[in-house]
Amino acid sequence: MLKKLARTEPYYKRNKAHLCSFFAKGDCTRGDECPYRHELPVENELSQQNLKDRYHGSNDPVANKIRW
Repeated sequence: MLKKLARTEPYYKRNKAHLCSFFAKGDCTRGDECPYRHELPVENELSQQNLKDRYHGSNDPVANKIRW
């Protein structure tokens, strides 16, 4: 009965395991024993963002939402 009530997923997204960078490249050899999630990263407007642009606030969609 308790196993039916137990969560299989973490309650908060921040508590999930990080994505396996080797899996994303197609190089993970650990399989089911890998402690990281085997999912492909989500493609959105922030996934292709340049770190320099983010730091300086130029061409930054997050900064554009905050600005008036």
